[in-house]
Amino acid sequence: DFMGFGVAITGSSCYNLSLMKSNDRHELLKNLYSKNGLNFQIGRLSIGSSDYSAELYTYDDVENDTSLEHFSIEKDKNYIIPIIKEILEINPELTLFASPWSPPAWMKTGGSVGGGYMREKYLDCYADYIVKYIKAYEAEGIKISAITPQNEPETLEDGKMPACVWHPDIEAKFISILRKKLDENIISTKIWCYDHNFNGSQRVAWCLNEYPLLKCECDGIAFHYYSGTIEQTTFIKNEYPNLQLHFTEGGP
Repeated sequence: DFMGFGVAITGSSCYNLSLMKSNDRHELLKNLYSKNGLNFQIGRLSIGSSDYSAELYTYDDVENDTSLEHFSIEKDKNYIIPIIKEILEINPELTLFASPWSPPAWMKTGGSVGGGYMREKYLDCYADYIVKYIKAYEAEGIKISAITPQNEPETLEDGKMPACVWHPDIEAKFISILRKKLDENIISTKIWCYDHNFNGSQRVAWCLNEYPLLKCECDGIAFHYYSGTIEQTTFIKNEYPNLQLHFTEGGP
């Protein structure tokens, strides 16, 4: 099945769009998302800040707030959510999926949004964080159809942007926890694992072999094209035909 083409709806894009005259902005968005324009069918959102954000934040930057009492998407309401809503008015059938570039800093080694490694002891809390995000966006009338646990789980980017490394064991365990919480909350959001380069196909295969339930707990596998080639994913498609393969990021 082919879902469609689309682009990332980033924080910095939304900020710049918000500065435009409303008529000009609406015309531009119609050219991108309407059936008379490019008719984009997919949009990628970042869960908190990405490297294409106007500000640096997660939805709970209060140290050790394991109860997530201070969780808030208020920053997104300034210019990100209004732009998403305007896009959805033009194309209500747009499929949105979301990826975090980093968990809150206090859930990682190093204590910084830029770089560090995900700590296993926070997996349950982080799954609650993702559920809260999906529910908060749903309350705004924005359906998140799928999430990836981490954008590019094998890169630190020298700490110069939101990033986090996930060991494959940690990612597999997190997907299992998140799947249970989504099911308990009757949330239909799908989980696409990995979300990194084609040359990481062996890592994906190892996870699926090591954790046999993973092929049921996640719905697909997400890839980028910066290293390796699409042919490296062929054996996964042959071995696990029920898992959809998604191309989720490619830049200049």
